[in-house]
Amino acid sequence: MLIEAARKNEHRWWWIPASLLLALALLVVPLPDAIAVWRPDWVALAIVYWAIFAPQRVGVMIGWLCGLALDVMQFTLLGQQALSLAIVAFVANRYHVEFAKMPPLQQTLAVFALLLFDTVFVAFIQAFVFQSGFDWKTVAPTASALILWPMVTLAMRNLGRRDDMF
Repeated sequence: MLIEAARKNEHRWWWIPASLLLALALLVVPLPDAIAVWRPDWVALAIVYWAIFAPQRVGVMIGWLCGLALDVMQFTLLGQQALSLAIVAFVANRYHVEFAKMPPLQQTLAVFALLLFDTVFVAFIQAFVFQSGFDWKTVAPTASALILWPMVTLAMRNLGRRDDMF
């Protein structure tokens, strides 16, 4: 049964890179300052989603490459987000069966923990390298990702299943 479902979805392989490119694009869309603080890390959300629900296609290497793209796009220390997203992708990929079987609330909290790790890891590297401190704005994107995770999973599943899309 699962094999048949996987075969039906094989022709939709393009949805993975398309969603990752969309996530990268969403990070550069200009927003007002009051809202920009709360912009979720769309790339981390997409990496976690695909590492859980398509672990054979998205793993550490995709996380690393997307993280490098983020480092270049955001002019941050090269490799900090790459390493962080690679670790997040590894954990999500390693425990994808457990994550997929969790009830929605528990899954949301588990994903929140992964995204919080990503945020704190990058903030720790920046604090260490640039001798800066933490503030509440550091975790604001993770808080908004917590709220958005159920909607992201629903949207990704529905968009990936549509036969008449594009």
